Amino acid sequence: MLGIFCGQKIMNWRSGLDFLLPWNFSPTVLVVVVVAATLFTGGARNSAPPTLVRRRLAFYLGLALIYAALQTKWDYYAGHMFFVHRLQHFVLQDVGPFLLAFSAPGSALASGVPTPVRARLRGALSAFGPLARVISTPGPRRRCLSRACVSGCGRRFNSPPC
Repeated sequence: MLGIFCGQKIMNWRSGLDFLLPWNFSPTVLVVVVVAATLFTGGARNSAPPTLVRRRLAFYLGLALIYAALQTKWDYYAGHMFFVHRLQHFVLQDVGPFLLAFSAPGSALASGVPTPVRARLRGALSAFGPLARVISTPGPRRRCLSRACVSGCGRRFNSPPC
């Protein structure tokens, strides 16, 4: 009798949280979200200039919105109601990435990586030499290219810097 009562209590408590349960569970999404949150938390805690609260809030909110759009029953409702489907696209393509980019998580995520792993990554990147340098550090040419593309000024790429 006690087991049935406890089971009903658990089921009643659980039914209120059914919306948060995954519709189609994807362990990949869960692992990526947990690893990103763990690295950001560790890096934000250990960063020399403290990470601002608004940056932390933006990162966690963006991560939570993306997780909610991909892993909750929001996807089920999106299959039946068009406006929910469009809302899901808005969150996945605009709001979530904007919040993640606004939080500028690069330095915090890099600081969150454990030191031995960071040393191995540096060793692996140094094996690529100049290619790693071009990829990892922004140079004047890349900035000029991005300005020319964004401004649409019609200059040639070999013209002097914008």
